[in-house]
Amino acid sequence: KGIAVFTVPAFPVLWSDHDKIAGHFRRYTKSELVQRINEVLELRILSLSYCNFFLFPVVALVRFAERIFGIGRGQSDFFRLPAMVNQLLAFLFAFERFFIFRSGFPFGVSLICVLEKVPESCR
Repeated sequence: KGIAVFTVPAFPVLWSDHDKIAGHFRRYTKSELVQRINEVLELRILSLSYCNFFLFPVVALVRFAERIFGIGRGQSDFFRLPAMVNQLLAFLFAFERFFIFRSGFPFGVSLICVLEKVPESCR
């Protein structure tokens, strides 16, 4: 029995130069990812949820501001943050784990998916 866990960027509307720099090819909605997994892989989805929920409003605001004001072109979002901000972000990410696979989130910056190998007898 094999298990795979992966994350992908969510919501095509959030696409930016940061995605290109990070090597992303696209952003997915939940339904698009389910469709793609079912088309290509012989794996069963055990769990699928949006994640980075608490950062979504900030990221969306930044993306729309970039488009409206033309700032941040050709740049990544990665930069050094003060230790206190990093600690807050670490807390938010850790806090999400209590909800992510219980009730999930209605949106987020990313999707997290847990898959298992489909046994030969079920194909």
